[in-house]
Amino acid sequence: MIQLAEIRRRQGDEEGRECLLLEAYRGLRGGQWPCNLATYRFFLAEIEAAVEFPPEIQALRGRPSGFEGDLAFAEILQREVVPPLRERLGLGLPGEKASPARFLTGSGPSGFLIAFRPLENISPARTYYGGYGWELGALAKQGLAGLAISAEDASGRILRIIDDGGRDVRSGDLSDIPQGALALSLRRYPLPWRFVFASSGLGDLSRTAARENLLYALLLGVIGVLMALGAFLLARDISREAEATRLKTEFVQTISHELKTPLTLIRLYGETLQRQPALGDKERLGAYEIITKESERLSHLINNVLDFSRIEMGRKEFAFRPGDLAETVRATLESYRYHLEKKGFAIKDEIASDLPESTFDSEAVASVLVNLLSNAMKFSPGTKEVGVRLRRDGGEAVLKVEDKGVGFPPGEAERIFQKFYRVSSKAGAGATGSGLGLTIVKHIVEAHRGRIEVRSEPGKGSLFAVYLPLRGPGEEAR
Repeated sequence: MIQLAEIRRRQGDEEGRECLLLEAYRGLRGGQWPCNLATYRFFLAEIEAAVEFPPEIQALRGRPSGFEGDLAFAEILQREVVPPLRERLGLGLPGEKASPARFLTGSGPSGFLIAFRPLENISPARTYYGGYGWELGALAKQGLAGLAISAEDASGRILRIIDDGGRDVRSGDLSDIPQGALALSLRRYPLPWRFVFASSGLGDLSRTAARENLLYALLLGVIGVLMALGAFLLARDISREAEATRLKTEFVQTISHELKTPLTLIRLYGETLQRQPALGDKERLGAYEIITKESERLSHLINNVLDFSRIEMGRKEFAFRPGDLAETVRATLESYRYHLEKKGFAIKDEIASDLPESTFDSEAVASVLVNLLSNAMKFSPGTKEVGVRLRRDGGEAVLKVEDKGVGFPPGEAERIFQKFYRVSSKAGAGATGSGLGLTIVKHIVEAHRGRIEVRSEPGKGSLFAVYLPLRGPGEEAR
């Protein structure tokens, strides 16, 4: 609907544009489209920034959205409740009937006490659970309001509820509990609090004071040591966080630049085809070819980012199937040949034809070759020559990609496979990249139970050798 509104704007139909955006706004707030909270707020902000609301819609903006509340609640469930619930259910014995239980999630006043039990007679194929969640902060201030948890009578007896930090749960102040106090943990309800009962009029006050002075001295010493240790750890963490932030910022800037180039070419040639209908067949075919190739390049960049995201979350999966490794390498090289030749590269390929059928993920292997070719192209400003060789070496297939580029020192060989890392060669300083390609290559090779070796020398180029077993993961030896 937002895209239709943009079309109306370009047609000069401002009234139709506003009607579409207001209709989309009502539908979004009313829960017409299923989405998560971040998506909901993103499109809500897009519409609010694009249209001026009439008085009746202004009133709607001021009212809370029930759908947004549902999304926020669902996000709390997904983030705070579902992971520990799944963990607890996974610890049960097979066939054991689940019983009602409680557990804590989160920390501090923002944590929750979750109580749940299985719901019967809903579905024979699946087990459903229902329950309640209490926010600890609200439970402390409202649920315990009827208890005299901070009162002291004339006899000197004290009844309080304190947390693990020794603070009064209701008031939040540090609780001064006399020596000899009796503390009872809330075991049946796993709350992070204790009932404390004490009598302030008992005990030898002088001995208590001496003990307290000694305790305070020891605590001051411990606090001093902890503060020094904390300062050291804080400085170290700040340094690491600053480096991580710098790398992420650099990564975002690089990816933005990398995405702009193919998008600009696609738009340029798309507008050329649109505005010049009298182009000849040769010019049209050339424009179509550039749009197709740049789209493939854009897909490769996006796939790299998506693959890296899945690797970081541990969700990257591979489809291992029997196939012809030589044909996969040959087809991938042919699809990338246009980019290499466009940059003036001479290509030398030697692809063996005697490789047996092996089990591998063809898309992943193609990604390995494309990433290595992309690196060779970026870091070869002088001699533009790249070689691709595939041969059999015993029970392994060896794929080698060699260039005559700037190379890098031997000490960089291990670091180049780290995420976001890029070689600091002066000759290659103008080269751009996401710093993810070789990280993804190493992950794919290791997932195939293979290995990767690199040999490089500054000013003389680099050689990457990928060794893949001819039998895939899980395949029995014949």
